[in-house]
Amino acid sequence: MDSGINPDHSDLKGRVTLGWHASSFSNGRDSNGHGTHVASTLGGATYGAAKKVNLISVKVCHYSCPNSGILEGLNWIKTQVQRNKRLSVVNMSLGGGYSSSINDAVHAVLDAGIPVVVAAGNSGKADACHFSPASVSGALTVGATQIDDNLASFSNIGSCVDIYAPGKNIMAANYANNNGYKSLSGTSMASPLVAGAAAGMLQVLRDAGYVSEPSVSVVDDVNYYIVKFAEKDAVKGLPSTNNNNAMLFTTCLVSS
Repeated sequence: MDSGINPDHSDLKGRVTLGWHASSFSNGRDSNGHGTHVASTLGGATYGAAKKVNLISVKVCHYSCPNSGILEGLNWIKTQVQRNKRLSVVNMSLGGGYSSSINDAVHAVLDAGIPVVVAAGNSGKADACHFSPASVSGALTVGATQIDDNLASFSNIGSCVDIYAPGKNIMAANYANNNGYKSLSGTSMASPLVAGAAAGMLQVLRDAGYVSEPSVSVVDDVNYYIVKFAEKDAVKGLPSTNNNNAMLFTTCLVSS
């Protein structure tokens, strides 16, 4: 769920479906590059966390992400997964001020058995509980670190952040060049790394025979194991009170 995806980029080609776009857009192709970079971070063949996943674009953003489009997009996702019963993960590298309507819509997706991974936000150590969808209980809310495992200066923090992942100078696909890459920073880049790990966890659980279709227990299991396997107390510079100091760790997962 983002600004669309460039389906012709070599990093993603053959695995992208332009699933839905808000009525303000003519199609689901990426219009500013954010969505393609996020998709490549999640599932790109070169730098992606889950290199073989199928990616479905739900375009709700250009340079802003109106709540109306987000609400419609979340409802579309819920309806599609309820219909096709496919194990899926939603990534939301977007956010704004606290919104009960956005949070309720994310809860409806979670209740449909779909894990949701969201960016904590980039307000510089602000409390993520004051933002949506970062404040949604049951979603995996992701803060950002930099290369030395220090907390990224832009990352939101607080009790609503479940886990941290690299989010500074992340290399991924450049939507404007079908073979190009570029570096971006933000919790938007950290979130898809966790979403890719969640997709890997779904595969592990499915292949072991524990899950076969979406359910609330699937969401609970994915969230539990992503946090369980995280490296504890690895984030430097994170205040010790009212924060979950856990760094994404994926050695136990397959990249698929």
